[in-house]
Amino acid sequence: MKKLLLKYPNHFLVHVGSILEQNYHNEYLNEIEKIKQEFPSLNNRFIFYGSLDYPSYLGALFQSDLVLNCSFSEGQFKAILKAMGSKIITLISRIERNKSICEGKQTSIMFEGEEEFNDMYEKIFNNQIDTTQLVENAYNKFQECYDFSIEKKGFSDLFSQVDCKTDQL
Repeated sequence: MKKLLLKYPNHFLVHVGSILEQNYHNEYLNEIEKIKQEFPSLNNRFIFYGSLDYPSYLGALFQSDLVLNCSFSEGQFKAILKAMGSKIITLISRIERNKSICEGKQTSIMFEGEEEFNDMYEKIFNNQIDTTQLVENAYNKFQECYDFSIEKKGFSDLFSQVDCKTDQL
C-alpha cells in the first residue's frame, strides 16, 4: 500500500468499520505507524473512522472512488454489495465468500496477494480496466441480491437530519 500511496499523492486510505478482532487491529495500526515513520509525507493519508452510524457510513461511501476489501476469511459481503449498489468500484480479495458475488471480472475486481493487489489497483487508476461497465454490472447484481428496505431507512434517517426548506433556497 505504501508504494501506491507514494505513487498516487492524492489517494487516501480510509478505514471504516468496527474492530472485530482487537489483535489484528493492533497489528494493522502498528504496520501503519511503521509506514508513517518511514515516510512522514504519508502521515495524514491514513484515516481511521471505526464504526459509523448508518447515515455517516453512506456519506463516506458516496465520497469513495474505490472500496477495498482485503479479508482473508469472511469478506464482509454486505459492505461489498453496498459499494456495488452505490456504483463504486470494488477491489476485493479472492476468497470463497467474495467469489459468490464477483461473477468473474464482471462485477468486481479480485486479487490474491500484495503483488496482484498493486497490479489491479494501478490498472484501475490508469484506466486499463473498463470500470464503467464493471460498476453497471455490479449495480445490477446488487439489485438482484440486496434488501432495499435497509437503504430506504438509512436515507430516511440521513434526510431527517437535514433541515432543508424550499423557501430558504
